[in-house]
Amino acid sequence: MPNCLSLEKKLFPIRQVRSEHGALVPWEVRGYFEDYEAAKNPFGFFDLSHWEMLSMKGKDAADYLQRMSTADIKKFATGTVTYIAFLTGRANPVAFGYVWRQTAEAFLLWFPAGQGTIAFEHIEKFHFAESFELVPLPNQTLTALWIPPGNGVEITALNSVSEPFKPVSAEIAGDIPVVYFKDDLRPELVWVTLEKEQLAPLWEALNGQGGHLLGHRLFEHFRLRAGLPEVGKEISEKEIFLEGNFEKGVARNKGCYPGQEVIERIFTYGQVNKKLLPLTLSSAAPFPAAPYSLQLQDKTVGNLVAFSENPESLSTAVGLAYIGKAHWEDKAPFAGPQGVVGSLRD
Repeated sequence: MPNCLSLEKKLFPIRQVRSEHGALVPWEVRGYFEDYEAAKNPFGFFDLSHWEMLSMKGKDAADYLQRMSTADIKKFATGTVTYIAFLTGRANPVAFGYVWRQTAEAFLLWFPAGQGTIAFEHIEKFHFAESFELVPLPNQTLTALWIPPGNGVEITALNSVSEPFKPVSAEIAGDIPVVYFKDDLRPELVWVTLEKEQLAPLWEALNGQGGHLLGHRLFEHFRLRAGLPEVGKEISEKEIFLEGNFEKGVARNKGCYPGQEVIERIFTYGQVNKKLLPLTLSSAAPFPAAPYSLQLQDKTVGNLVAFSENPESLSTAVGLAYIGKAHWEDKAPFAGPQGVVGSLRD
């Protein structure tokens, strides 16, 4: 898997580099706190060039995705983006990402690093007589802008994006063609897709407008703060997809697909026994590495699987933990190791 372009081309001084699913990413550019401040003054951008993009085109592409994924392609309008997951027959996640319907028969799919290859192999495994072509797009890539509201930044039409998941074509930074859209969970985040050869010139232009490259540690913090799980991190192949507590990734009443019977049975007759819930954490000492169990009155109530320190106060953090059904409404704080205290977030 290729490393992030900002590292391959040595475009920016990077304080800390880290491996993610086989790709090196700029983990901290200036430092975690410094990256957070740079994101607000006046805006920042993330290098997501290690994410994987797939093109799926053909007269049977829509029918295949309808039958094989959690997305309701029949109700999915051209020119929009939505979540898409591929599951096993037991509703365990295989891959989870995004899909953009470009035309009636053409789709662009993208996934976090490592997930695209898995999705490609999964789709091809069950691709028999259907008429469509599935190809990786190594020359198409992603970046994401973090534009806090009210900061006065003007980046052509990007500031006017209002409706999430509605891609818009434009030329920014002079003459660089891009397609961009707003995220649905992180209002400050604007996704941008473009040709890979245009990525360095775009960053150079954004840097010239006062923008800053931001570390991937901050991107992960914003993701965890939004409660957005990632397959291979917070959700494993052992969990039922709904245990990840992200029902936006599942279209209801859309007909059969692998795992649909399990999913609908859970929706209809009850709940999962555990669910990935967001927590607010605090600790007087440095936070211990996850995973670890959480206790309430000497009873184990769940397992914290991910956390990220708040850049404004490293003694607090946001986390995601699998909590047993009996404790989803608990107001009392949970206890972790080394003095960690966690409370469920609304």
